[in-house]
Amino acid sequence: MATIRTFKGKRGTTYQAIVRRKGYSPQSQTFDNAQDAQDWADKLELGIRDRTVDPAKLGKKNRLNSAIDVYLKKKIKGSKNERDTTRLLRWWELKMGLVFLAELNAFNIDEQLDNLDASGSTKNRYLGALSGCLTFISKGKYGWIVGNPCRDVERHEEGKARQRVLTKAEVQKLFAYADKLATKATAAAEREGTGKRPRWQERQLPTFLRLAYATGRRRNELLKLRWIDVDLENGSLYLDDTKTGDDQMSYIDADMIAVLKKHE
Repeated sequence: MATIRTFKGKRGTTYQAIVRRKGYSPQSQTFDNAQDAQDWADKLELGIRDRTVDPAKLGKKNRLNSAIDVYLKKKIKGSKNERDTTRLLRWWELKMGLVFLAELNAFNIDEQLDNLDASGSTKNRYLGALSGCLTFISKGKYGWIVGNPCRDVERHEEGKARQRVLTKAEVQKLFAYADKLATKATAAAEREGTGKRPRWQERQLPTFLRLAYATGRRRNELLKLRWIDVDLENGSLYLDDTKTGDDQMSYIDADMIAVLKKHE
């Protein structure tokens, strides 16, 4: 019979499932809820009973590169952070892809991070990506590894974020340069005599920069805007599916409304 232990800490309540069977070394795994812990223990006990699994050998036949491929395909594909997570995990694949999961430990993981020429916050992002992969591959139908060695790796100290704000003079200089690019692109299209319009990126860059400055919103939030999301009469923008996952409203002044009306 499996044992489920409950631990309460700064990160909340966690549940550790422990399976002990004669002839096998004790196996344990930590979960965020009790049901996942019980499900993992029941599956492991069933596999041991039916002699279909030896938990001590799972990590010796699966390598890190296989775990990364499964995680990216089954968990990350189609998510908002797919591109960034893929980039971070491909780095781990390059450095330790052929290492068996059973051979991963806090020491060799931390050793790779020490050799990474990056800030403490960036190293923590690499570690977080690997930790997410190992947690996923240790649960459910996979169970390729017992425990997550990333939890034993000490996080690197993160410096204070540096905030850089453009001065009014710099903003006006940026707007003037964008206006110049748009004018130049329009003139080039007219010289061709084919009726072609300049590329939308060049034509709308001045408006986009002004909108970003006026609202302070993220680039991806503004790029998803459609005319149906813009209420010029009330000076409001409806932002769908923001970074926090919520829909939000943003407001613009009369000058920005006038700029947008030129594009209607």
